[in-house]
Amino acid sequence: MVNVPSLAPLSALQTYGDASARISHQGSQLAQDIAGLRGSNPPAQAGAWFQTLRPASWRGVQFFVEGGEQGFGRRQAVHDYPFRDTVWVEDLGRSARLIRVAGFIVGDDVVAQRERMIAAAETAGSGTLVHPSLGELTVSLLAPMRVRERKEHGRVFYLEFDFVEAGRRVFPVSGDSTQAKTGMTADAADAAAQSDALSGMLSSLKQGYTTVQKAVQTASKWAQMAQGAVNDATALFNLDQTLPGELGRFFVAPPSFSPLTPATTPTALAAQVSALAASGAAARSSATSVAAAVATAASSGDPSALADAAVALAAQVVAATPNPADAIRVLAPMAAFADTDPVPGSAIGQALATVRDGASALMRRAALSAMARAMAAYTPPSATEAAVLRDRVAALLDTESVTAADNGDDQSYLALRELRAAVVADLTARGAALAPLAVFRFGASLPALALAERLYGDAGRADELVREVNPPHPAFMPREFTALAR
Repeated sequence: MVNVPSLAPLSALQTYGDASARISHQGSQLAQDIAGLRGSNPPAQAGAWFQTLRPASWRGVQFFVEGGEQGFGRRQAVHDYPFRDTVWVEDLGRSARLIRVAGFIVGDDVVAQRERMIAAAETAGSGTLVHPSLGELTVSLLAPMRVRERKEHGRVFYLEFDFVEAGRRVFPVSGDSTQAKTGMTADAADAAAQSDALSGMLSSLKQGYTTVQKAVQTASKWAQMAQGAVNDATALFNLDQTLPGELGRFFVAPPSFSPLTPATTPTALAAQVSALAASGAAARSSATSVAAAVATAASSGDPSALADAAVALAAQVVAATPNPADAIRVLAPMAAFADTDPVPGSAIGQALATVRDGASALMRRAALSAMARAMAAYTPPSATEAAVLRDRVAALLDTESVTAADNGDDQSYLALRELRAAVVADLTARGAALAPLAVFRFGASLPALALAERLYGDAGRADELVREVNPPHPAFMPREFTALAR
């Protein structure tokens, strides 16, 4: 008879081994779960979500995250009114984002970790928080960091943070508006021109009827030039730039004016054309009246009245022009006006020359001031055009400044130099924020939609591209053209 050993000790050993294996597995799983709280070494069965978590840290000091909560929303001011059942809620903008985090640090060096975390919490200013799900944030501690420790938990310190989203420190600053400064210096230039005309022409105008008539002749010539400028600006061909739809494109409307809109019905388009024609006729009629006032002011023998009338006529030219860019174009010849009629070499001839040259200078300076105001109201479509306009007007102002200096018109000279500086500063500042023009070359003719998407990443800018290039058809853009660089 064979003795079979008892199976009880074997079963006990097997049970112990199974339990040990389970404890070892659970310990390994706990280690993986703790690592998962950091955002690294996630458990394989957790899926893709754990892969998105990042190791948590505050100012570079890492810690484990147990949980947390965030606050997002808008700042609201609630206004109550008597005898009204509802309130008006005023939106004051997005509220600061609040982030509350609960976590812990653990390890044999937990005391050293705590000291580093305390140093991070007591550092002045905002810092970088890496949140497992929100990512990297610039925050500040809204309240002191709280640290809890328990004897039964051994080498673990529990942490609680209340963070608030931090922004840049911004102070209100004051600065000059370059456009407003241009307007003010233009007003000063008008006043200086009036003062110089009063001191330079008054004595000559008092010599009699002949000198007054010379002032009327010179003023009338400039007024006729202004009337022609208004006729040009209010011609239906130029006014059609303001028409909506595809028709306006064929009149080369500038990009900053008259954007393309959906097609208009023929009846509505005819009504708009009639309204434009009527507005042009009204502008021409007003210009005629103001031009007549210039001649009347000249006949009075009062240089101050003549200066006021000249400024009013130049302003009328700007008002009659629907597009500020066009106003600059039509004012340029007026700003270069000079009466060159010969005068006798006698004493009366010298008085006539003084009146002729003084009135011409008065007219030119009124046009230059109006041009500066028009430029301040105009938004160039590109940095390149802003630079071209700046240089063009600066050259006209330079020329007139030299003339004023040669004639001894000191106040006008100084005012024109200040006006030039204001115009240059204004267009330089505003042009710096605009895109320059660039030349583009392609191997084939492409539609405007495709080119807008390719150049700017926005097919919606196709209309802008068509206005810049003005092709025969938007579906067949030229292979080489100049347009905004960005």
